[in-house]
Amino acid sequence: HLSAYELYANGKRALLQFSNDGTRAAAECFRGAVAIDPNYALAWAGLGSLLMPRYIATGDPAVLDEGMQALNRAIQLEPTLGEPHTFLSYMYMHQRKYDRSIASARMAIELDPGAHMPWYLLGISLYLLVHHAGNVNNLTSAVQALLRARAVNPAFHPAAIVVGQIYTMRGDYACAAPLFDEAVTIEHRATGLIFLGASVARARLHAHLNEHGDARRLLNYAINTYSGHDNVYAPTMTAWAYGVRARIAEAISDFESAEHDYTSAVDCAIAHEHCMGIGSHWLHATMGLSRLAWHRGDPVRATQLLESALDMFERKHRFVWLALVGCAPSDSLYEMASTYACMNEPGKALIALDGAVGFGWADVHQLKADNSFDILRDSPELQDLLARAKARVTLAPPIGAGGLPDFAEPLGRAPNPPVA
Repeated sequence: HLSAYELYANGKRALLQFSNDGTRAAAECFRGAVAIDPNYALAWAGLGSLLMPRYIATGDPAVLDEGMQALNRAIQLEPTLGEPHTFLSYMYMHQRKYDRSIASARMAIELDPGAHMPWYLLGISLYLLVHHAGNVNNLTSAVQALLRARAVNPAFHPAAIVVGQIYTMRGDYACAAPLFDEAVTIEHRATGLIFLGASVARARLHAHLNEHGDARRLLNYAINTYSGHDNVYAPTMTAWAYGVRARIAEAISDFESAEHDYTSAVDCAIAHEHCMGIGSHWLHATMGLSRLAWHRGDPVRATQLLESALDMFERKHRFVWLALVGCAPSDSLYEMASTYACMNEPGKALIALDGAVGFGWADVHQLKADNSFDILRDSPELQDLLARAKARVTLAPPIGAGGLPDFAEPLGRAPNPPVA
């Protein structure tokens, strides 16, 4: 016979697992709490917060609607609570209502400036907005908000992962590496709230710097640890790990190992198609298999695979799409450019890479490590594109506690580069 408060506290602890079992246990606790006390605003907010792990695992829009009802009930009962506004921000973000997402996060910050999650969701909303509206100046604003989340709660490593991803996209590895190292340490400690993926993000930096041994060590850890894990991010991050490991094998012409890992990424995506972001890894792995077919002298198969990937990229008729770490449109456009370059289509490669630049990509290290671009390496067209990419925005190093940014114009027209 637990009290409403004890049930609420147990629910919050269960949520720290960020797993399917933990989410189910938390739901039972929060529902038990509101059954005892229908006016318990924090328990209603807890019920609403379940939309985050549930949506990551299922991609079901109904989850957002259910969460909204609970969150609005919490606000009705206690208008001064920041937590319901925090998770309303998350809900609006997945509905691509970025103006509302940003407004809800700012309201949560105003009500509870000492909480890390609203700062994190503000930063995430601004980061996703770059891939929605193409205003790369919002990267600067996103970094400011995410640094504040990290400062408020240094153990909350998702903020470090996303900031690290932003620096990676801009090619600023000196800034990204320590952030990922920090997140990897927390991930491997496996205590508290764990978002998977730090090991893969760090491994990708190693891979782009040709530090293949360090990269494989982290990727092997990720694949062995994430596979079968109940964490809601496990399938998506496992597929990503396979894809990055395949890229390393492809770079050293170990096509058999590359094919195994690209196929594993595709199979993982198909088996978990409702997991948020996993479709991007199906897309990237399919383009990887296209490049392998080309290397093996099978241009027909290579073209078929690329056409399948392009169709998925344009129509997105399957999977649940979101610009997670490793899943952004800039990542997909880069993979497309790499595949075109591999297949001796330099014009189409430049068009696709210019599309990635439109979303903020400027990772020169990635391009230097990619043998597919040998056909374009010294071309003035590529050099001009890279110069424009680096000039689009300059990010300050991740020093200080961040804060409420001066927002760039939040909404606008997304870049829509022609896909050759």
